[in-house]
Amino acid sequence: MPTPSSLQPPRLASWLLDLFTPYEQAETIPGDLHEEFTALASEHGSFSARRWYWRQSFKSIAHLFVAAFRTSPLSAAGSVLVGVLLLRYSANLPERVQFAILHWNHVTAYHADWAAYIFWVNTGILLGQLLMCLLIGFLVAFLAKGHEFVATTTLCLLLILIVGVLLRSARFVAPYSHPALLEILHFMFEYPIMIILGGWIVRDIRLSKFRSALRA
Repeated sequence: MPTPSSLQPPRLASWLLDLFTPYEQAETIPGDLHEEFTALASEHGSFSARRWYWRQSFKSIAHLFVAAFRTSPLSAAGSVLVGVLLLRYSANLPERVQFAILHWNHVTAYHADWAAYIFWVNTGILLGQLLMCLLIGFLVAFLAKGHEFVATTTLCLLLILIVGVLLRSARFVAPYSHPALLEILHFMFEYPIMIILGGWIVRDIRLSKFRSALRA
């Protein structure tokens, strides 16, 4: 049986907390929670300690969200606004680029196999949209220095909220046959994942550099 001092907090909760914690508090906040987790595990057992850790992690993340917009409103809110505008005005960019490439290469031969032509058009547009969302995540995280994951997560929550409104409207307009339903589903699932991935990459690079500078 592991001793309380050897028990570790839930890895997923620790990872999520680490994503939202500012660089300068990247050691102190998780460290303080880990100490309390060990003490609770000694007194009440690992199950109670893990449940407490999850609860405190969510409370800390909520507090860090509010603190980010209160202490750095320009970078946090401004980066989210930039992301919203980019999503709004670059939504059709991958489609335009895809068709420009097709026409530039004179791919009339694809018309001999119309199914293959449609497949490559749709695949190219989808890949372009996913890449665009990844780049938007990069940019939003780059602008929200120190609060990368707060900004990208806020952008994704706004995106999902908008998609939910569109789905609700589509249900009343034309249930199960709305022409933009597939695009809406992409917005709800793939696009937020790519935006968050972009934010995670930028934060991971910056946090690694910050920790390397502390050790130097």
